[in-house]
Amino acid sequence: MDYREIDRLKKSPDAFRSIAQFLLRLSDAAWTEWELDFLESVTQRELDPGPSTRQCEVLLDLRDCVTFHSKIAGFDVRTMIDRTWQARCDLGEEDEQFVEALHASGASAIRRRALRRLLGCARQVDVIQSPLRL
Repeated sequence: MDYREIDRLKKSPDAFRSIAQFLLRLSDAAWTEWELDFLESVTQRELDPGPSTRQCEVLLDLRDCVTFHSKIAGFDVRTMIDRTWQARCDLGEEDEQFVEALHASGASAIRRRALRRLLGCARQVDVIQSPLRL
């Protein structure tokens, strides 16, 4: 996490609120109830003298979760989807359905949360062996 960005947001409640409002407007973000409550609360109330360090960390983490990725540590996401799809029968039912849906979508870039799950599936079927982390 970039602490310069956290410091900038702590000093600028308007920028903080702007990011939170942007995230709330994303129709396909699939926020959890807690995340939705957090975003709504920080956009509706006055943050005086400004947001806390922890609030800034949470907001930036939520922003990063909805960022699309096409590569991870040199691996192409589309290739990882295809190779994991080829070995999908070795996955549990829910993971198999997840990989099938990704493959059918033709996605070449996916959000961070989906990428985390894809990495887990890829490890299970030995598409990747390295301990990649997001």
